[in-house]
Amino acid sequence: SYAATAWRAWSTYRKLDRPYLIPPGASSPLGLLGYVDAMLELGEQVARGAMSRPDRIVLPAGSGGTTAALALGAAILGWPTIIHAVRITDAIACNGAVMRLWFERTRAFLKQRSPTFARLRLPAPRIEVDGRALGPGYGFATSEATAAIEPIRAMIGVPGEVTYSGKAVAQLRTIARERPAETLLFWNTLSSRRPQPPGDTEVV
Repeated sequence: SYAATAWRAWSTYRKLDRPYLIPPGASSPLGLLGYVDAMLELGEQVARGAMSRPDRIVLPAGSGGTTAALALGAAILGWPTIIHAVRITDAIACNGAVMRLWFERTRAFLKQRSPTFARLRLPAPRIEVDGRALGPGYGFATSEATAAIEPIRAMIGVPGEVTYSGKAVAQLRTIARERPAETLLFWNTLSSRRPQPPGDTEVV
């Protein structure tokens, strides 16, 4: 059960010397800095004219950490961009309150370590949570998510899956129809690199 697993993890954590806890969903202030930095990199691309500033960034959301990190990056940039989280799990685990909590925890983490960042006055996170693509629940396919798998292959070279990327792309299509005047950006969280087997053999 979840409770038993959590208890065993906590018991092991207390016994270790200088352990590092990775919570469910792998969201932590330190871990989220990578997506904050990625958002700043996007800002550099927009500044040099490589692309237009998006009005809305659409991505799948489970623990909500990636959404919070992108929202923090947008706040640092001073962008009014909305981070549109396509919820792929139950609302009790994935909601605006959880995402704002990760936003504040990651901001506090940066403030403790950077006097320059501590002086920044940031706007509130601009986050919208969209649960319409969830279907029967986490890990359950929907016809729309299944149909989105092949377009994902065309984008990144590997097939999508129905839990995260498929549902997010399916909902992106709905959002594009609803908001034809907005510049939308799909933020893909599916790795294009195949996992490697044990040993030195590389999958090609």
